Amino acid sequence: MEIGDLESAKAFIHSSTDIDLVLLDLSLNGIGGLTGLISLRALQPLIPIVIVSATDAPVTIRAALELGASGFISKSASPDQIRDAVSAILDGEIWSPLIANEEVELDPEMVELIRCMRRLTP
Repeated sequence: MEIGDLESAKAFIHSSTDIDLVLLDLSLNGIGGLTGLISLRALQPLIPIVIVSATDAPVTIRAALELGASGFISKSASPDQIRDAVSAILDGEIWSPLIANEEVELDPEMVELIRCMRRLTP
């Protein structure tokens, strides 16, 4: 199912019991960047949420993963890469296009937000 804005996505996730995976576009109407991920994660912490974005800067990817995304798929990914990513995520893995040893520094505000989010219970 395709949903065009964050509020509708929240309503659907809140009312549905049969969701296997959420693909969240960072440019979705009303999402406000990664805050949409935070709010959807709070609604259903066990449903894997994957960020799909054309903004595939390493700092964005790392922040999404630190905030609880189950993966990050670039809009420039090939169909095979997308299939592999979705398959891995549905198998319980975390998918990231980042190289394992790639160093990415988050700004202090994002680090503090992540620290606060980790203290919250679902």
